[in-house]
Amino acid sequence: MKQYSVLNLTLFCNVYTQFNLDSSDLPQSPMIISTKNGQTFDTDKDLSAPERHVLQKLFAWEAVAENLEQFRKKKAEALEKGWNNSGSVKISPAFRAITKEMERKVVARVRG
Repeated sequence: MKQYSVLNLTLFCNVYTQFNLDSSDLPQSPMIISTKNGQTFDTDKDLSAPERHVLQKLFAWEAVAENLEQFRKKKAEALEKGWNNSGSVKISPAFRAITKEMERKVVARVRG
């Protein structure tokens, strides 16, 4: 299964926006996320739509957060705001595991 880096996702989003593609033009392959400890999650099956929306925002923050505290703050804000300002998002064990992995990556990136 393919795994996507933040850079690949960013490039894809830029192309997607530039050419005004609609969702029917998107590839229909699942997005699979694997953690360092061997857990694997299919975002379509293991996360709710609001969780996927928040996760999309967190991919960008994973790459640019100055520290773990900033990443956690942005995660909390996104979960509070919800999907299209719908309100607080209830998080699943899968979301918790994925974001824990993201936090590990932020720490590793910041430490260099």
